[in-house]
Amino acid sequence: NQFQTMTLFSPALALFAVLPSIAAAFVQPQTFTRHSASIRTLKNIKAPLPLLITREEGLWQSSLHASTLAEAPDYPEGMSPEEELEYLKEVAAEYFPSQKDEDTPDIDELMKAIATMQAREDSDTEDVFRILSRGCAVDIIIDTIALGLSLIGLKGGAPKKVARDMFDNLPDKAYKELIKILANMNAKNFANSLYSILGIIFDTLSWNTLKKSFSSLGWWDATTFALSFVAIFASGGTAFLINAGIAAASSGKLFYDITQCEEIVG
Repeated sequence: NQFQTMTLFSPALALFAVLPSIAAAFVQPQTFTRHSASIRTLKNIKAPLPLLITREEGLWQSSLHASTLAEAPDYPEGMSPEEELEYLKEVAAEYFPSQKDEDTPDIDELMKAIATMQAREDSDTEDVFRILSRGCAVDIIIDTIALGLSLIGLKGGAPKKVARDMFDNLPDKAYKELIKILANMNAKNFANSLYSILGIIFDTLSWNTLKKSFSSLGWWDATTFALSFVAIFASGGTAFLINAGIAAASSGKLFYDITQCEEIVG
């Protein structure tokens, strides 16, 4: 009887003995990079999974494994300007390709540009209602800014939404400068003109105001696209100008709209 009992339970005992090995094969210890550890320290959350970097669309494009975006909290608040720069430096180091080429900004130069924007006062929208009361010129300016934003990877309705938010925070002086650029825009100087139009935004808005312009995209996309926007100028704009030059060929409607707008051509 004792022998029969042992024979009966031996398969179960054997299975019980190997269960820890089976579990170990499927459960791997989680590892963290220096980047993710610092993010976890700042945000008190699980470290994000690694980024996959591609450049198939726009100048830079990223995608995340699994549901990292859904699990991540909002952009961390309450940081000092210096702490935010450290945070952004970590994000930029993950987001942009590691190799050096015309598409990749120098991270230190990128941080210097952001530091300059941090020092500005947030936009006073006192002039917004007066600017928005104008007619065709406003729509053309927003469409032109949106075209520039599409070249850094924004898709669908996002470029126009972000462009309007940017425009709403520009002072009247910037509006007049934009009108002057558009009045002289043509197919030959289109790339440089588009670069100058976005440059006015870069030279005018504070970093906080720029971030808010992208806020409808969700915290991660807002942060990385804001970095990509600043990177146009921190990197010298070579890749952007190339893409803008290509876009000129399909911008006939924009050129036509400009010629029909008396507020621009007088």
